Amino acid sequence: MFRTVYYLGTFPEEDFYVDFMRDAADQSGLHNFPGLPEGVQISIRANESTRYLFLMNLTRKQQTVQLDRTYRSLFDDRNINQALTMDPYAVEIVELPHKNA
Repeated sequence: MFRTVYYLGTFPEEDFYVDFMRDAADQSGLHNFPGLPEGVQISIRANESTRYLFLMNLTRKQQTVQLDRTYRSLFDDRNINQALTMDPYAVEIVELPHKNA
């Protein structure tokens, strides 16, 4: 397996790090959720055949998460649009498409 290592011998501005990490994630095939509201966490869990996206609003206020596409909720089998509004302390789980899809 090929791995890439980056070394930064400088102290750039924060914008550089944001762009750098976004590009590195894109090159690695990782999901990116730009503009994730503060207090909302996203995690991906997988086994040999399936990948799941966990979305957690850990705040006392309603939050809106921008997703990259429409997903299907595993809790109530409804479509979740690209703008997901989450109540305080809400959790949502969706199945992600296969990596090769």
